[in-house]
Amino acid sequence: MKAKLLLTALALTVFTVSKVQAQCSISSTPSQNCASFGDQIDAVKINGTSSTNSTGCSSGGHGGPFSTPNWLFIPGVANSFTIVVGGGVYSEALAIWVDYNNNGYYDNSEQVYASSGWLQTHNSTFTIPANAPGGATHMRILCAYTSGTIPNSAQCSNYYGTWGEYEDYKVVICSPPTITDQPAGAFACENGGGFITLKANGADGYIWEMNPGNGWQTLSNNSTFSNVNGDTLWLSNTPATLNGAKFRCIVGACGNASKDTSFEAKLDVYPVTNIVDQTEADTSCEGLNTKLYVKSDGVITNYKWQIWDNVDSMFKDVAGPPFLPGTDTLFANNLKDTISGTRVRCIVSGICGIDTTSDITMVVQTLPGVVTHPTDVNANQGDDVNFNIAAVGSRVKYQWQVGYKDTFANVNDGGVYTGSRTDKIDIKGVSHAQNQFQFRCIVSGVGNCASKPDTSNTAILYVTPPKSVGTIGVDGNISIYPNPASGSEVVIKAEESYGLKSYIISDKAGRVVKQGSLTGNATTININSLASDVYNVQLYDQDNRAVQVLRFTKL
Repeated sequence: MKAKLLLTALALTVFTVSKVQAQCSISSTPSQNCASFGDQIDAVKINGTSSTNSTGCSSGGHGGPFSTPNWLFIPGVANSFTIVVGGGVYSEALAIWVDYNNNGYYDNSEQVYASSGWLQTHNSTFTIPANAPGGATHMRILCAYTSGTIPNSAQCSNYYGTWGEYEDYKVVICSPPTITDQPAGAFACENGGGFITLKANGADGYIWEMNPGNGWQTLSNNSTFSNVNGDTLWLSNTPATLNGAKFRCIVGACGNASKDTSFEAKLDVYPVTNIVDQTEADTSCEGLNTKLYVKSDGVITNYKWQIWDNVDSMFKDVAGPPFLPGTDTLFANNLKDTISGTRVRCIVSGICGIDTTSDITMVVQTLPGVVTHPTDVNANQGDDVNFNIAAVGSRVKYQWQVGYKDTFANVNDGGVYTGSRTDKIDIKGVSHAQNQFQFRCIVSGVGNCASKPDTSNTAILYVTPPKSVGTIGVDGNISIYPNPASGSEVVIKAEESYGLKSYIISDKAGRVVKQGSLTGNATTININSLASDVYNVQLYDQDNRAVQVLRFTKL
């Protein structure tokens, strides 16, 4: 032991006067003495992987360069190591160099670790600079019998009296992959295909992941996804349930020892272009306007309206009047009877396919109109009367109205009226209360033909009052007041006893709106629930005979 200490002192003297190298070639093989006193590297483990080459003193105190194990160093990431030295006898100092600039030399600046004292087991870390280029390179490990710190210039020297050992290893610096083109949002048609892609430099592995809304999951190749470990993820038979799902790719280098994760890309799944509703047929009237429509699923890019050409026996694009093509609607203005029977269709184009409507046949009819108007009718009370008209046009619809002093309301069948929606209306058992009632008929068509109805002239019903006790009512002995009534009550008053027992109030359309009993010579009737209008009051005697009709107006 003393001899070794003397040699150490001598070596220190020699070292202090030697020229210190700034760098040395990775092929340099300095000679050290590790056999005499066990100044050797016994075991090396880096990042959990052990070398099988560090089993004792190498010949000449230099071992390697060893090709195994295949250690990978990621720039900027700490590498943990455990290195045992000294042959189980001595403690040693330790230093490590890595040619991380890959220039073929161990530069002084490339010392990545130096211990601060004697140890037999060195547990620590070293880090390759984050900007170090990637690729295959070399690492040198030196143990030396000294209590000091091995300087960064000792990478090639016979250090400290040659007591120690060098070991060289071939290693790989693995730079992280660089994603140059991030995956963008993508789309697929329902039950169709699509793809999501990226580009990366320095990548040798790809792992695609999907988040359908409940967390990220690694994809496997199946009927929907393929090439899940490539730079382009392919989709097939895409279900609608994937609409809105997010995708990303984990890009790896050096067998995924270094990784980078891409941006997220959202997938839109569009419905297949499909017509779900359309105009089935169109009935219009000459001189009017109409429109045809189509409704579709999917993302629509174009609507092409076409009309059948009888001369060339083919559909041609709509070119002009009377048609004005829009998007999902085709307008036709100022229709002529010459286009009746025309066949029209629409071709709908979308991101996910094309669909065509069924043919739409257009029918142009004559606009309904009154050609024979109703005429006035004179009748006695109790007579059955009618009014009639004649009209032209196809599929004409009729609606009779009754009015008084030019205020009209629609008539419905029931009571005294029948035929209210035909060309002839019948009125059964007219009363003097209907005297000077006005009748007219509105005729219209179907479809857009209903947009321009025609109204007949007005005919008047004249009813001669009955020759009975009732004839004196309006003129003197039986009256209703106030008339017009602006409040909530009217009074029916008889100057003499005519045996009046009941009343029925009806509107001018013949509908009963109120009825009740008459008591004495004066009966008060509440009309608060009646709307402002003209009303008839039919009076009945004890034998339920109609003896008088009065009329009043509620304001």
